[in-house]
Amino acid sequence: MKKRIVLLVFVLSSMIVFSCQNNSTANRQEVANEDLEILNKADSSILSKMDIEEKLRLIQAYKIAEYIDLNLTDSIYTLSISEEDAKKIGVSEDIYHEVVLNINQLNEAIAAFNHSHSPNDTFELTDFKKLIKK
Repeated sequence: MKKRIVLLVFVLSSMIVFSCQNNSTANRQEVANEDLEILNKADSSILSKMDIEEKLRLIQAYKIAEYIDLNLTDSIYTLSISEEDAKKIGVSEDIYHEVVLNINQLNEAIAAFNHSHSPNDTFELTDFKKLIKK
């Protein structure tokens, strides 16, 4: 059971970080130097299969991931940036809303697990800020 929950958390975590790969409405624009640093953190085998729009969405996902906070006491994730401020750092409305939706789904899955299992059943939550700094 623990393995299934860890897998669920990993899958939902991946959806948040890489939600950028599902939508083709990204604006075409040049990739800035700071954005190249983000791409350098990504797996080159994944990047080689992505077109420019997917890469731009990946950059946005990495930018917004810095604002995904983990509250270990309550086992919930929150987003600590407004839609307006997200736009200022280059995150589209689509990515913002997709991340909010994914965070809500992840929190619901965590709550369902906590409700249906004993306190002895545990799983590890991913801290996105630490994940993207690697």
